[in-house]
Amino acid sequence: MHPNSANSTTEGASTVPAPNGFPSYGDWLFAQTDESLADLLTRLLTSNPTTFVENLTGNSAALDSLSEAVTSKPKHHADAYGDAPDPALIHLTALELAVCHAACELDAVHHPCTVAEIKETLTELFDIANTPTPNRPTDHDVRAAIQSLCTWGLVFGPDLSLPAPAVPGADTKLKVPPHLPQMFEPSTEQLWRLVDSTRCPIPTAKLPAVIDELPPRQRRLLSTLAAGGGVGHSTSLHEGADPSKPLPTLVRHGILDQLDDTTARLTGRVQQLLHGTIITDPGGHFTPIANEGEAIASSRADDAGTAQAIQLIQDLSHLIEDLGTNPIIPLSSGGIGTREINKVARRRDESAERTLHLLTWLIHANLLGHGRATPTPAGQPARDYWAPTELALDFLEASPATAWAILLVGWANSAYAPWFVDDPAVRPFESGTASHAARGLRRIFPSLFTHSAIDDAPTPEPSELHRELWRVRPGEAWRTTPTAWDAVWEEAKEVGVLASLRRDTVPTRAMSALRDVLNNNMDPVANLAEALSEILPAPVEELIVQADHTIMAPGLLRPADQTMLARFCEQESGGMASVWRMSKESVERALRAGLSAEDIEQFLDDRALGGADNVPQALRYMLHDAERSLSQATAGVAQMYLSVTDPAALDRILALPDIDGLRLRRIAPTVAVSAAQLSFVTDRLEAMGVQLRLEGGRAHADAPVLSRVATPTREGLQSADADESVIAGAIEGFRRSHEHAVDLMSGSMKDVASVSADPAESQRDRARVVHSAEEMMAAISRAYSSGTIVRISYVNHEGKQTSDQVSIVMIRPSTIAVVSEISGESFTVQPHRLSSVEY
Repeated sequence: MHPNSANSTTEGASTVPAPNGFPSYGDWLFAQTDESLADLLTRLLTSNPTTFVENLTGNSAALDSLSEAVTSKPKHHADAYGDAPDPALIHLTALELAVCHAACELDAVHHPCTVAEIKETLTELFDIANTPTPNRPTDHDVRAAIQSLCTWGLVFGPDLSLPAPAVPGADTKLKVPPHLPQMFEPSTEQLWRLVDSTRCPIPTAKLPAVIDELPPRQRRLLSTLAAGGGVGHSTSLHEGADPSKPLPTLVRHGILDQLDDTTARLTGRVQQLLHGTIITDPGGHFTPIANEGEAIASSRADDAGTAQAIQLIQDLSHLIEDLGTNPIIPLSSGGIGTREINKVARRRDESAERTLHLLTWLIHANLLGHGRATPTPAGQPARDYWAPTELALDFLEASPATAWAILLVGWANSAYAPWFVDDPAVRPFESGTASHAARGLRRIFPSLFTHSAIDDAPTPEPSELHRELWRVRPGEAWRTTPTAWDAVWEEAKEVGVLASLRRDTVPTRAMSALRDVLNNNMDPVANLAEALSEILPAPVEELIVQADHTIMAPGLLRPADQTMLARFCEQESGGMASVWRMSKESVERALRAGLSAEDIEQFLDDRALGGADNVPQALRYMLHDAERSLSQATAGVAQMYLSVTDPAALDRILALPDIDGLRLRRIAPTVAVSAAQLSFVTDRLEAMGVQLRLEGGRAHADAPVLSRVATPTREGLQSADADESVIAGAIEGFRRSHEHAVDLMSGSMKDVASVSADPAESQRDRARVVHSAEEMMAAISRAYSSGTIVRISYVNHEGKQTSDQVSIVMIRPSTIAVVSEISGESFTVQPHRLSSVEY
């Protein structure tokens, strides 16, 4: 390994090719096509929108415009989330992280290394961590991982190019971007040095007991280290020091990793335990992700999952209709108070817990939003409400497959995580109840089930799935708690991607379909709906009409049949199979709404199992009795007419709150009249959200509208057109910036040559020399951020005054790491030893 690898954190970001012809990172990116860069940025934006530019650009001045242009997109405020932003390498697998680790150990920022050298270094790392042989990658696995890293812009070289680099050979030379090594320093708190994080040999099942049984002093020391970044310093680690001291004892037990004679680090597996997240196995798993098998039908699992999903869809549809006419008034903090939840529960005759649960699912699916409701609810002021979103109205009218797809895609992209909230004063749906970790776990969850259920085989044990999560996406495993895992597991069962069969829980084909659309990210709702339509059973053709006035649907109903039943029946139970009750009151309601007895009777004759002969005579008598009771002639005065094109539209108008004051009565399926004045009726209807056109004394209504708010924008579901325009502008700005940086750097290199040739020319008008501590550190910081070269004068360790032309690779309060542009050597300088900085 390169002797300076521990201190190397960024490359001297010269955009002029190095003397050996190896391109700089900026040059390599500049050489790619616009289409390749756009594809790279699109994938980074989708996988990790909060920090994806850091993955690509680091601190290179030539790439600043790229970072600025793309990160100028509107983002969620930081206080909307209950946790920190996504880690920079969140999208990498365990093997890809290990390859990055090995490349940084080889100092591949400054010195090109070969694929063979990376494989050799990986072997050293795995030996140190005692990684079991079956869990180690093959040579081909390593080359494939490097190929994948290139597609993410995390390795580069003259023989590698975007968008689809070839699998590199053993002698292929490569480097890593300048920002990468700082994530793989030995003292890093994050997990990116994943191989080192698995060095603790204590079995996972025994680890909690081992830590709990430590002496109090050692236990306090671990808690202190965990709270302070995981790294501790002590002279007790020197060779020959007392081995009974806490730090040496913990190192011997594998609980701490010793970095040098004075420094130890909390090993990653113990850190995971203390942070309360799921724990990786000793040695880790670094084999590549297995190929996903084809979906194989599991009828029992599919039937159970589908029934669960349909029930949830129906429950949410009923709640959306209720909230569309009765939006919820938010608290001043933006959340929903207990009083409002209780009001909804009483109105729907259900428990407050059930109401809150369904509201949570509306939030998951992006079907409930907070904002200015349109139209304003009848009798209420114009203000912000919690109301159905525009997407919720589409959900109401969608086919079962599309509604299920909306639900699944919304859930997979939901960041709502009430289980992370410890403060009892925080109300549901307030700011701070969202979590990047929750969204990440939901999105990766389907990928953990790489093989579909065969003959209803049980789902792997949780420990196996945790191991798979660490292998597939260690960045998500690092921040996943058992509580979060259990919550997402239960959600997956309720939304139909897992199904409970006796004592086992198995994945359904909906799990595979969701995984495919999340990986492809191309029109996910439409593509998923197409796949789900093959899972959903065909709608039933016949209904079981019984003498006790109940109508049973033995399977999924056609939307038109369900709408018809809802017009003249009351639903008693829902789900895949549903039960409806027909009463005199429900029939009279339907007749007043414009249906005729003949319409209802014909529907029953057409749908009854066994034909019209199996419609009970008692049902026919009740139907015609209700019609006769309403057939009395009535007289009245009408001053205006209201006409609609669809009987269902008039149903919704007549069901609006406060409609009784308008004295509207239906005289035909699509026509209602009122004795009230035209202007009074139309003004009130428009205030309720009904859109009208007036023709003389006749009002034509397009349709009544439920109160709704705009659908919130979500990460991963932005408009493709908007992303394309932003990315195109970013690439154009990057190319201009890069060309400008090349011109400036060429001039800077000429200045360096002139300084060497003639010292008298070193004080050119364009150069500036600073001497105060504040000005020198400011100049150093600017050079680090922009990747430019500076000349420093300092006192070396021998006490002699010296100067050098350097690139800044790391800044710490007590140390500045640099690379000499003249000799190529890496060294460190303490800030108090600086005497001047020229830039």
